[in-house]
Order: sequence, then C-alpha cells, then structure tokens
Amino acid sequence: HVHAIAAWVVCALALAMWLVLRVVDAPDDTRARARDLIVVLLAQGGIGYVQYFTGVPEILVAAHMLGSALMWIAVLRLLLSLRERPVTTPGIPAQPDAALASA
Repeated sequence: HVHAIAAWVVCALALAMWLVLRVVDAPDDTRARARDLIVVLLAQGGIGYVQYFTGVPEILVAAHMLGSALMWIAVLRLLLSLRERPVTTPGIPAQPDAALASA
C-alpha cells in the first residue's frame, strides 16, 4: 500500500502545481505540460489499480512499466518548460571609434 499512497501524493502535488500555474498565469505550454502530466498519472494509476485487482497479469505489468516511462517523459517536459526564456533584443550596431577614424 506504500506504493499507492506515494502515487496519490504525487497526483495531489501535480494537481496543486497545475492550479498554481493557472493562478500565476504561467505560459500556455507550461500549463499544457502540467495537464499532460496529470493525464499520464491518472492513466498510470488506472493501470495500477486494474493490475492490482486482476492479480498482476503480464500485459498490465508491461503497460504499467510503459506508463512509468511516459510519466518521466512528462515530468521532464514540464521541468524543461519551466526554464526562463531569454528575451531576444536586437544588438546595438557597431559604432566607429572617433579616435580610430581620425588616425
């Protein structure tokens, strides 16, 4: 049951993150990544419960492992979407040096 409790905690934290990202008006792509993570976590939880109640069939073990990999992909995509994006500003064109121009 420790595994299930940890999964519920992760789901609650992911939902809290999604709500915070909405409140602070985070970029759309970041909110979409948080939503994707929640969807993957819910699917993973569904597979886990079906697996538990059906006696751990082999195909569901494989699906649960695939879900685990997809969960980590979703986590990393969310993490990478949280980075700051540099503002692109045009550079100042080179100005001729007056001392060099008169030499």
